[in-house]
Amino acid sequence: YKPIEGRATENGDVLLVDLMGKLGNEPFDQENQLVELAEPPREPIPGLAAELVGKTFERSDDGEYGELDVSLEVPGEDGGTKQARLLVTIKDLKQKVVPELNDELAQNTGEAETLAELREKTQAKLMEADETRAKEEAKQRLIEVILAKNEVPVVPALVEQHLDRVIRMQSAMMGLDPQMFAADETIKDRLREDAEKTVRGALLIGAIARQENIEVHDADVEKKLAEMASARGENVAKVRSDYEQQGRIEQLKASLREEKTLDLLMSKANITVKEIPEDEVTSGTSEDAPADSGDASEETAGDGE
Repeated sequence: YKPIEGRATENGDVLLVDLMGKLGNEPFDQENQLVELAEPPREPIPGLAAELVGKTFERSDDGEYGELDVSLEVPGEDGGTKQARLLVTIKDLKQKVVPELNDELAQNTGEAETLAELREKTQAKLMEADETRAKEEAKQRLIEVILAKNEVPVVPALVEQHLDRVIRMQSAMMGLDPQMFAADETIKDRLREDAEKTVRGALLIGAIARQENIEVHDADVEKKLAEMASARGENVAKVRSDYEQQGRIEQLKASLREEKTLDLLMSKANITVKEIPEDEVTSGTSEDAPADSGDASEETAGDGE
């Protein structure tokens, strides 16, 4: 990225903004939001990026680039629209610089010496990520199949507890007040069905784990902590200490137990891989192809345990 001087904003620019105002009848206040002027744009509110294109901002003595009043029509929960009236404070403004694809770029990544080697490694990572996604989708499908074959009664209080956790997480991600988020019964009703499925699935997987005597050992926990430390670029001892201080070790063990149980079920399930003709993939005419996937195969779980 490099600073922008002496011109109006255009596609390829990135802004860091604070937002304050009203979204419908509710107050709206979010700080340090990234807005990327691109196609498609990256924006915290639909339509905001378009309002920031073609504007000239001068950096002031306090380091900011000024303010802008914006009025937008944004989608509402009921399928209609609502008015957003916001004061946008431009805190930073930069142009994205796309480096030239060559061996020097590959060497700067620290992962390869040549562009060809970097492409090969990148492709391998993408294939690994795609395989992981396919396995996770198959596991979710397997849970659905097992739930359909096994009636699992749930205590409503457990569903509500899980629903409350989901609401807190989603409201935090959206920068909204959890109490205001929870007060919307339409949203709660929409999330409650998924919460019930999640709780039923957890109870059933737990019962299977007990039946199969599946255990999580200290070595399993240490291996997972090491994986997380590597992904974060942190020391294993630091990650372990964080989990212990936050009381999340037992939660981690429960997650690993569920993962082991699903792996066992996957090994016993009838997994089919269906190839989709290339012409159907490119045309999007296959009825069996997932609507949001561009992959040439679909991995599904058949009857399991």
